[in-house]
Amino acid sequence: MNSLSNYGFIRVASAVPRVKIADCQWNISLIERMIEEAEENHASIIVFPELSITGYTCGDLFNSHLLLDQTIEALNDIVCYSQEHTITIIVGAPINTNNQLFNCAVVIHKGSIIAIVPNIFAKLQRILRNAMVFISDERQRKYNKFVRPREYTIWQRYYFINRRI
Repeated sequence: MNSLSNYGFIRVASAVPRVKIADCQWNISLIERMIEEAEENHASIIVFPELSITGYTCGDLFNSHLLLDQTIEALNDIVCYSQEHTITIIVGAPINTNNQLFNCAVVIHKGSIIAIVPNIFAKLQRILRNAMVFISDERQRKYNKFVRPREYTIWQRYYFINRRI
């Protein structure tokens, strides 16, 4: 059988772990198992739901420095874990930068963060107070403080490269 990549196709896996709310290490262990399974099935990309590292219904816990620090540690674990794998990983995580909280998709490949993409349409969802907790497009325009992707590179170097063991 010919490989899909010979014809310009890739296999994309979508995974939904049974997360525990605010238990980042538990969630990461599930995510890592799903990454291995997707790689065994020859997937090139694996996509997880938004806020898959923390769980979606953390509510006011998203304002907790403890949860945000655990999220950074969990992201660092995935970045280190991805060094040994060829699959591209997309996970959801709350990212705090410039005292603003963003619901982001973090794209990871071979030991580095490729992109951090904020969900700027939170105001449209109105699910579980999401628009009240996270910065939306409307609030970004009002305060004009959205961080450009180049500034994320500096942020990721500080948190991920300097914090590796």
